[in-house]
Amino acid sequence: MAAKKEAGAVVGWATECWPSVYFVLVQYGATEVFIFGSVLWKKAPGDLDLAVAGVPANLQLQIIGELEELTQKPIHLMLLETAPSGLVSFIYRFG
Repeated sequence: MAAKKEAGAVVGWATECWPSVYFVLVQYGATEVFIFGSVLWKKAPGDLDLAVAGVPANLQLQIIGELEELTQKPIHLMLLETAPSGLVSFIYRFG
């Protein structure tokens, strides 16, 4: 399994925490992980937007809490299985 964007493509604090974030997601069963949103283009993003596949929906809030504690930043975690198809297509295409 590989993330859509490699850690080097992510700016600032997200680069430093990416290996740990990725590890947590894989531990919860993630089979695909995509970084998207402002962290890819802002110099000082305030949050981390992630889209994942393979994570049980009933654990989404638990994962968000764990990742927010780890990063000390707001986390937006989208489950690809339940996301709108247009958004999923966009993420698969552009990351």
